[in-house]
Amino acid sequence: MLFVRCGVMGILCSKLPGRGRFVLPGRKVSGIEQDGTSVTVTCADGSAFAADFLIGCDGVHSAVRRLVFKPPTTGWNVKTPPPLESEYRGLFGSCPRPEGTA
Repeated sequence: MLFVRCGVMGILCSKLPGRGRFVLPGRKVSGIEQDGTSVTVTCADGSAFAADFLIGCDGVHSAVRRLVFKPPTTGWNVKTPPPLESEYRGLFGSCPRPEGTA
């Protein structure tokens, strides 16, 4: 079976206990502060949220990445964020559909 990313995310979010406290779509992140034990995220509307960790799932033009990995004041072009290494792997398979699945 092939899945559309937004469909998989919808399924995962629908099963997350207390998702209304943790998944906050449509908010613009304006600041991130970290200390040794927690992270506080400030949004453009003035609201702030503290947690043990932050997962940035805000896409290729990520505000979370831009705020966490600020370029140094010298050495890097200010318009170019520091490089981040990433690895992608895919797996594709085929099998008969199990009985009772739609």
